[in-house]
Amino acid sequence: MDNILIVDDNQDVAFMLKEKVSQFLCGNIDIVLSGEECLERVSRQQPDLILLDISMPRVTGFDVCRQLKSDVATSHIPIAFLTSAYVDLRSKVKGLDLGADDYMVHPVDELELATRIKNLLEIKHLRDELRDLQGELHKSRTRR
Repeated sequence: MDNILIVDDNQDVAFMLKEKVSQFLCGNIDIVLSGEECLERVSRQQPDLILLDISMPRVTGFDVCRQLKSDVATSHIPIAFLTSAYVDLRSKVKGLDLGADDYMVHPVDELELATRIKNLLEIKHLRDELRDLQGELHKSRTRR
């Protein structure tokens, strides 16, 4: 079962997004309302995917992405920006340069959202499987 974390300081937007995602995902969908809450939550329980707003007070989505992607313990978590404020090309490139795995602009079509989330989760699961296999290979080499 997949765990998705929605991060948006606008509670109405966050709950609307949760409703959309829950229509096609059989998993756990949590909401936090600030960048600080996101970082704290991820330090306790790592999600399989983070849907992240950019425009938040104090700790922005860009700040959250930068911090999570620069930490080896959390850099593997896929992050998809989902914003209505930063729609220009420069912001998109900045988000992707920071390590975001996707960048979507509100309003996003439900089928597109479902497909992108499905793809990001599939990539995450394949990377996790690869990491596990690499660990097993390393263990088998050291036993010889």
